[in-house]
Amino acid sequence: FKTWLDGHPNTKVEYDENPDWREDIFRDYQIEIANKDFDVWLNWALKNQETAYKHFPSIMGTVEKTVLQSSHFTSAFVVQMVADSFPKWRKEAEDLLGPAKRRFVETQIEMIKLLFAELDKKSQLEKETILNRKEEFEFNLNYWERMYETMVSSDNVSPKSKSKTEEIIMDVFDSEYGWDTFFKDKNRYENLVGLFACHFKREEYSLPRVLFATKKNTKVKLARTLGRMHKEFGQMRLTPDKEFLRIVSLIDVFNGDAISAIAKILVSNRT
Repeated sequence: FKTWLDGHPNTKVEYDENPDWREDIFRDYQIEIANKDFDVWLNWALKNQETAYKHFPSIMGTVEKTVLQSSHFTSAFVVQMVADSFPKWRKEAEDLLGPAKRRFVETQIEMIKLLFAELDKKSQLEKETILNRKEEFEFNLNYWERMYETMVSSDNVSPKSKSKTEEIIMDVFDSEYGWDTFFKDKNRYENLVGLFACHFKREEYSLPRVLFATKKNTKVKLARTLGRMHKEFGQMRLTPDKEFLRIVSLIDVFNGDAISAIAKILVSNRT
């Protein structure tokens, strides 16, 4: 920013002499730098988010929320750039490895989901731009989620002995309906079991960013199984166990339901 100011002597004088103008001048700097090659800038920002937030807070806020209070057109432009950049970002992801690839894919998933979050609150221009590319976004999201699931599965290819807690959880699933009644992928099911086990054992864990996919028409049966699982450990009543319910909310059929609603359906269906 200092280098940019030095290259704009008149602006530098205004910046030095008018403290009230500094925020606007800093925002102008961000927009000018980003707009020189927006596609390249956005690609860099996605891989260096902490640095991008530090130096381009206004622009990053626009990208994250897909809303710019001063211009709905700018927000619509960002939406269009996200859609148009998929082929380039797909190739970029193929060249990445390890944690860098995982972070990149997670960011792509989050960015597309943010576009559709609270769609009814967006301006008409933004909404139309998003809906006009809806099929593309859905295809892209499916692509990134499948890539993420493949990475997660490959991280778990080495057989690991199950803890007693994990065995109990799996026994609950088996005695009710069996894991494959609910879930499409065994590795993802085992990852979910691991999350629940960490919760019950009070071990540290982090919540994944991709939902656990289930088969159709399984919500009530799954609620019964999860309610019984929680009852099996009996550490506290289900409703106050917010962390357990947050894990449940990562299962696609419960995602979007309020925590209180998830608690209600689990309690009402368990035996």
